[in-house]
Amino acid sequence: MRYLSLFIVLVTLLGISCVPQQQYAELEQTLTYYKGEALATDSIRGVNLKLQSEYNETQADYQGLTRELERLTATNISLNRNYQDIVNRYNNTVGENQRVLAATSYETTNLEQELALRQEDLDKKERSLAQMEIQIRDRDAALQRLEASGANRPSGYEAVPDARLQQLRTQKAALNQQRTVLISYFQRVLVGFPTDEVAIAATDEGVALTLSQALLFAQGDDGTVYWKGRQGLQQIAVVLRDNPSLKVDVIGHANPTSNAKADWALSTTRALAVASELAAFGVDAGRLTAAGRGGNQPLVSATNSQAQILNGRTVILVRLDYSTLLQALD
Repeated sequence: MRYLSLFIVLVTLLGISCVPQQQYAELEQTLTYYKGEALATDSIRGVNLKLQSEYNETQADYQGLTRELERLTATNISLNRNYQDIVNRYNNTVGENQRVLAATSYETTNLEQELALRQEDLDKKERSLAQMEIQIRDRDAALQRLEASGANRPSGYEAVPDARLQQLRTQKAALNQQRTVLISYFQRVLVGFPTDEVAIAATDEGVALTLSQALLFAQGDDGTVYWKGRQGLQQIAVVLRDNPSLKVDVIGHANPTSNAKADWALSTTRALAVASELAAFGVDAGRLTAAGRGGNQPLVSATNSQAQILNGRTVILVRLDYSTLLQALD
C-alpha cells in the first residue's frame, strides 16, 4: 500500500511537471515561427527598398527620355522645314538650269564649231611640224656631209677652215650640249620614278619623255590624271620653267581598237589633260602643243592588258631651237 501511494505521488508530480514542459515547447515553436516571419519581413523590406530605388531610377530615365523625345521632335520639325526649303530651292535650280540650257544651245553649237576649227588648225600645225622635222633631218645630213668633206681634206692642206662649216660645228655642238644638260636635269628631278613609268631619251628634235598609261591614267580612260602622274608632271614642269625658250609637244597615244575614231578621241583627250596639268604647274601655255595619234603608232601589237598599258603612253617632246642652225644652212 505504501508503494502504491508512492507511485501515485510520483505520477502526480510527473503530470504536474509535464504541463510547463509542453507549453515551453509550444512557445519555442511559436518563437521560431515569428523569428522566421521577421526574417522574411526584413527580406521583403530590402526587396521593396531595392525596387523603390530602381523605380526612382526608371522614373528619372523616363523623364530624361521624355525630354529627349521632345527635343528630337522639335529637331525633326526643324529638319522637315529645312528639307522642304531645300526641295523648293532644288526645284528652282532645276528650272533655272533648264532655262540656261535652252538659252545656251546656240552657244554650244558655236563652241563645237570653234573646236572643230581649232582641231583643223592643229592638224595643219602637225603637218607643218612634220615637214619641219624632215627639213631638219635633211639639213642635218647636209651638215654631216659638210663635216665629212672638211675631214677628208688632204693632210698637207693648210687653207683657212671654212668659216661657215666652223659655225655649223659650233652651233651643233652647243645644241648637243644643251640636250645633254636637259637629259641630266630631267634625270635628277625624276629620280623617284622608274624607267617603266618615265623613260627619258635623246631624239633628233630634242628630248623625249615617255610617260606610261599606268602612271598618268591609272583611274581609267576618263582623261583624269592620276595623283602620282601629277607629281611627275610637276617635276617635269620645273625643268620646262627653267628653259622658257623651248617649245613642248604633248603627244597622246591609245591602244589600237576597232574604233579608230574613239582611239583618236582618247589619245587627244589624254594629251590635252597632260598639257593642262603642265600649264597649271606654271608652264606658259603658248609653248605647249597637244595632239593625239590615236592607235596609229603602237609600241607592241599584242592585245593583252600589258600591251594596252604600253601602247597607251603619252610623250612629252621638248624641242631644241634649231632656228640658228637652219639659218646657217640656208
